[in-house]
Amino acid sequence: MRNVISSQLEIGQVDIANIVIDVTSRDDIPLILLGLQHIYTTGPLKEAVFKILQEVIPRKNKKGSDETAAVSSNKGDGKK
Repeated sequence: MRNVISSQLEIGQVDIANIVIDVTSRDDIPLILLGLQHIYTTGPLKEAVFKILQEVIPRKNKKGSDETAAVSSNKGDGKK
């Protein structure tokens, strides 16, 4: 599976848990970001979500064939 995010921060990076999201906005994006932030900062929930995502890896048609193959979770291009 892809490395979601490195656990080691580099100089100038801000931890996802410390990002302040403007909840007074009338847009829906801040609410979505709050939900994603919650998922990321809650260990068991994050593991459950990524387990589900691993199970639903999309499929694509092989070139010149009606057969399908799972898209590579490492590359996203169907090559294993």
